[in-house]
Amino acid sequence: MGIDTSEVYEGLVHSQLNLGQFEEARKNLTVGLGKNPDDPDLFTNLGHYYLLTGKYDEAMAVYEKYKKKKLDNKQKFRQVVSDDLKEFERLGFGNSHFDQVRKNLRID
Repeated sequence: MGIDTSEVYEGLVHSQLNLGQFEEARKNLTVGLGKNPDDPDLFTNLGHYYLLTGKYDEAMAVYEKYKKKKLDNKQKFRQVVSDDLKEFERLGFGNSHFDQVRKNLRID
């Protein structure tokens, strides 16, 4: 439809992560961040991508950088990460690092 903004990529990547399409999500993260390298929603999904693919240190580096920020929808970063982790677990994508992320970010 001719719409090619970072917001489109944020939604696409989030859906791909929820579907377990991690490599497709990585590719679209690259494109989206190329369009808007400061998009906090895309960086949240980048942290999720790292976490879901077993790259805990990379995930925590992203999460630590953004943990005090509000996202474009005015939600607090920590609440979004908390909600997303619960959803990933519900979908069967949880891993041994989820509890450590919660502890480090002080989220439930």
